[in-house]
Amino acid sequence: MPASLLVSRHPLVAHKLTLLRGQAVSRIEYTQLMYEISLLLAYEATSNLPTNNVEVITERGITSGAALKSNEPAVIPVLRSGLIMADGFRHALPQAVIGHIGIHQSKQTRQMTEYMASLPSPEDRLFIILDPVIATGDTACRAIEILLEHGVAASNIIFVAFIASESGKNRVLSEHPEIRICCASIDAGIDNNGTGLNASFQVVPGIGSVSKKIFGFQTESLPS
Repeated sequence: MPASLLVSRHPLVAHKLTLLRGQAVSRIEYTQLMYEISLLLAYEATSNLPTNNVEVITERGITSGAALKSNEPAVIPVLRSGLIMADGFRHALPQAVIGHIGIHQSKQTRQMTEYMASLPSPEDRLFIILDPVIATGDTACRAIEILLEHGVAASNIIFVAFIASESGKNRVLSEHPEIRICCASIDAGIDNNGTGLNASFQVVPGIGSVSKKIFGFQTESLPS
């Protein structure tokens, strides 16, 4: 496994991902599992955050402790489905600042439309991009490029997903070898349903249609 890829081996993550994949899981259960997995992945993704030694005055004396060395980390969900991961990360990192990236990809043409990029200043801070699925890698690569164009150092970017296809993961790491990916599973491949303008790419075995399961409907196009 390359140093830039972290696939969680935690049994709780594996257990909850198994439940999430189930065809019979309800929308309420699906949303709760999303939150729980996000919270666990927040601990995985931030395991190497640098710290400073600090002095702590307790009720019984003085001891040393650790405090995060870097500036406030930035949590950047990719709209819409990345929003479901933000609460877990905010609970793990209450000091984090929150930005948003909006990218819509047409199922007919595969063309991507960027409709939002609300980002904090690119200081020496960690930027954590949140998106539940890396499928073809189109959206993931574009989200990373948006941060790079904003002045964020590649070494300060972590992309966190629940699952990634083998080809999507390979594409992201090939085009952006300095960024890190943290996920719960690398899935076997992509099922291409249809051809040409009717192609629809779904990760196999996957976790279902995320936006539809979370929000109750699928966004097919942006308002004109």
